[in-house]
Amino acid sequence: EPQEYSAGEERIISEGKEFYEKCKARKKFSKNLASPDVRVNMNLLHIDGEGLATGMATTVADASVEECVAFEFYLDPKRERKAREK
Repeated sequence: EPQEYSAGEERIISEGKEFYEKCKARKKFSKNLASPDVRVNMNLLHIDGEGLATGMATTVADASVEECVAFEFYLDPKRERKAREK
């Protein structure tokens, strides 16, 4: 059954179809994505023949590897606890 879409929904559908066609046409497709943090670069990569796309985010951290691991080690349990409480 036909559906009615708003102008914004039509634009999003059109962009999605265009992106899909680009992915199908190229053997390797990479697209820069908008990041909510200006210090983070985000990319989307699709390789021909694969059913998935891979997202990659990069940034520069002014900390040692040990400090980064310790931060994630102590932060993740807090995130999980908050998610369970919701």
